[in-house]
Amino acid sequence: MWIEIELPREERVRLIEIDSRPSPLDWGAEISVEISDDGQVWHDAEAVDAAVGPRTTVVLSGEPVRYLRLVNHEVVSRFWWSIHELRLFALAAEDDRSGR
Repeated sequence: MWIEIELPREERVRLIEIDSRPSPLDWGAEISVEISDDGQVWHDAEAVDAAVGPRTTVVLSGEPVRYLRLVNHEVVSRFWWSIHELRLFALAAEDDRSGR
């Protein structure tokens, strides 16, 4: 099961937050992130860290992406994968230029 996100332009996404807390039994137990430049050819994102739970946080390397695919490989219970809020955080343009 997966969800695909097309960004309006290429961004250096650094953090993804998936909030499933309103449905505490419906979160993904094993989530990976795939990225693409064109929405056709996908490869695994370089995940730096992940904290999985009803509020899942995935830290990415900050490489430029236009399309993201969040793949859920396992649910916690017999219920569904619910996402109540999804937040993406990207590096600001000045952070990109300075190498931070």
